[in-house]
Amino acid sequence: MPCARVSVLLSCEVVVTVSQEVDVNGIKFWSYNAGHVLGAAMFMLEIAGVKILYTGDFSCEEDRHLMAAEIPSISPDVLISVSSPLLLYHLPHPHSLPCGDIVLSS
Repeated sequence: MPCARVSVLLSCEVVVTVSQEVDVNGIKFWSYNAGHVLGAAMFMLEIAGVKILYTGDFSCEEDRHLMAAEIPSISPDVLISVSSPLLLYHLPHPHSLPCGDIVLSS
């Protein structure tokens, strides 16, 4: 990408903090800590009254350098989740069910 194009894109950049609500042309969004890796975030968007939560991998377990993922106080109308296929290689946690079992039981 040419440097001039990068400069134009960077001039549009807006820095936001975790949980700071931002409104861009009527679309509101804010973030939550995802607890997966340092800096991982989930994003809630509100468009025309519809709340959409977008997340990649997240972790509900706190460890020595990460907080557990925040659970939104607002229930989303739509959940979009992109997940890592590496779960197949992790040993099962003694207190959790495989994701497929949870989905099938509901």
